[in-house]
Amino acid sequence: MSDPKKVTEVVVKKLSRNATYQEALDAALGQNLSSSTLFAGLTTDDATMHGYGHALEVVHTKFKAHPPTATSQDEQTAIDVIIDAQGDNAGVMQGIVRKAARDAGGNVGVAIDLVKNANYKLKSAKSPVENTFKAKVIGSGEVEITTKAVAVGAGYVRQFGSTSAKGIPPEQCQEMLFSNEVDIVITFLRPGIYGIHEASFLPISRKSNSGTQNTQVEAKATPSAITKAHKRIFVAGGQSNYNFGEWIYFTVT
Repeated sequence: MSDPKKVTEVVVKKLSRNATYQEALDAALGQNLSSSTLFAGLTTDDATMHGYGHALEVVHTKFKAHPPTATSQDEQTAIDVIIDAQGDNAGVMQGIVRKAARDAGGNVGVAIDLVKNANYKLKSAKSPVENTFKAKVIGSGEVEITTKAVAVGAGYVRQFGSTSAKGIPPEQCQEMLFSNEVDIVITFLRPGIYGIHEASFLPISRKSNSGTQNTQVEAKATPSAITKAHKRIFVAGGQSNYNFGEWIYFTVT
């Protein structure tokens, strides 16, 4: 079985809208949903998807012929059919494999193997950051979140929610917590298992006068997170461009 530590979020990868001919063809002809009965209800079954792949091969051959009897747009249309079908399948598959992992007591390896056997791919796990982000239960319904500072004046965004098992990210999260503190405490948590992840953003780039020279206070900044008027930017609908790190988990009793 695959090592569950290599994938922490179980996100089934969809084909890019810029997928090449070969990428689309491999995805179509390689689909193997028959590897598990759990995938019986997916939108596009193996026979149909393989048919899309063969149709793409035909158009590609015509396009590359001398003289060509098909256009680049004909080929792109055939590729788009596969991209759409594969994306729909990947979206449904993600929910199925996450549930399978929960039913297996939080064994993420079960989900990984289901996806791989169907010849779909998982998004790469975020690189773990050692000893920079910790969660410690300190009392009844209380957890302390400690972060290693990334810069003077930096801000931190945390998002957390309950989950059925460690290794399975929350399906629904609480509102994002914004803070300039590297050490915070979350209180009034109900008993259960929680997952939390974090992103950081640097202060705006600014200069201060030092004698006759200007000194750069921050060489880099995150302009999408804070404006030059020092106003934070919040995005409606819970969407953001923050680069969250990997999930960590803790249990409240």
